[in-house]
Amino acid sequence: MRAIRFLSALVLPASAGAATIAGVPQDAANDHDIPLGVEVVTGYHSEYVYRGLFLGRNVLDVQLEGEIALGDKCFLSLGAWHATANGGGDFTQTAAFADLRFEAGAWAFGTSAGYHAYGHTFLADGFDLGLFATWKPGADFALTSGLYRDTGADGWYGKLEGTWSKPLSRSSFIEALAGVSWANEYYGQSGWNDAYARLSWTYAINRSVSITPFVGTSLALDSGPEKNRLFGGLWLAVTF
Repeated sequence: MRAIRFLSALVLPASAGAATIAGVPQDAANDHDIPLGVEVVTGYHSEYVYRGLFLGRNVLDVQLEGEIALGDKCFLSLGAWHATANGGGDFTQTAAFADLRFEAGAWAFGTSAGYHAYGHTFLADGFDLGLFATWKPGADFALTSGLYRDTGADGWYGKLEGTWSKPLSRSSFIEALAGVSWANEYYGQSGWNDAYARLSWTYAINRSVSITPFVGTSLALDSGPEKNRLFGGLWLAVTF
């Protein structure tokens, strides 16, 4: 192990698809040291949409994530989160995950493994195993594809999504994300699953605290029971 670096990052299933939000722009995180490098991120979501599936309203969540540099181009991310709904049921989700990523120029390839435990929902506990690839032709845009096997659902989930970000000042930036997902025997869903999008604005109050309000949507693409959803929320990141 050559180094350990904890990231200011959030990976929340409450967002449409598999959302990732950073407490500060990635370039800024690379250029400046983060105090002690340990961050806790809490969030609120008006509606909780996970992989196109609506699970609850008024969701609160918390997450911690870290990254270990195994070499100049190989990185291991570790994290855990907990989410609970305060409206539309007593849904809970607790998960832990690990991602191994290899970077080669504008490309990154990796594998992920996680375990999800649920309460008061139709989702079943199980492992989520996946492969992913990201192409980043420039500093502002990235295109990511992923394929995942959920042992609880005994089905497959795939996605293709793009993200674009732009600094507005030394302390704030906006990010737009849009994607489409596909499922096979994933809780009764097969074929095109949903199209999703999210727009967020992050403001770093200081080197230790940042806030990110966001709005998002999930649009059902098949004839399943899911409806089109529009949601909003806020993330608060505190670095220790």
